[in-house]
Amino acid sequence: PIQAVNTQIFSSSESKYDAVAELINPNSRFIARFDYYFVVGGEKTPTQKTFLLPGEIRPVAYLGIKDGAGSTPVVVLENVKYERISAHQITDTGSWQAYRLNFQVSDFVFLKSLAQEGSNTDAIQFKLTNNSPYSYVAPNFYVALLQNGQMVGILPLRLDSINSLETKNIDLRNFASGLSVTEIALYHVINVYDTEVYLVHPASGGGI
Repeated sequence: PIQAVNTQIFSSSESKYDAVAELINPNSRFIARFDYYFVVGGEKTPTQKTFLLPGEIRPVAYLGIKDGAGSTPVVVLENVKYERISAHQITDTGSWQAYRLNFQVSDFVFLKSLAQEGSNTDAIQFKLTNNSPYSYVAPNFYVALLQNGQMVGILPLRLDSINSLETKNIDLRNFASGLSVTEIALYHVINVYDTEVYLVHPASGGGI
């Protein structure tokens, strides 16, 4: 089964909180599709849908909870369905996925307390390069904010597209007060087994 670890809640802005859980799909040959929600302070968040690729470890989140101070969130998974990847089509799912999800983060900068729209906010800036030979339409990511290796917040990132070998300058804003971010971690939320995620559909070969 899918494993949930490191469930946390972070302040995201004044009186708003983000619930985050790191999930692990230990199955090397199955995509897991499921619904999930958080219970925070006895209140249930709206249900969301997502997936985990074979062997994938990444966070899921619900952003903008109105009242979560001092709460310990619980993540609940429902309607879990597994889709087997044929070994005849793809021998090594880990290498196959890594070849398509080769994103590099560089030139990270954390700018503290910029004045913006009447409030103080921090800027998280970096370059994102798609080193894979594939171009993607509307790719989604989570950007984990880290302080000395520990997650202290999370931001969503959605691009209109990113081409093969393209580098984009990313500039995100964080409205939580008192954060110090020393590094970031990028998590892709891209189902590379779905041909619709590609700008140009790859030639058929193992399904993709």
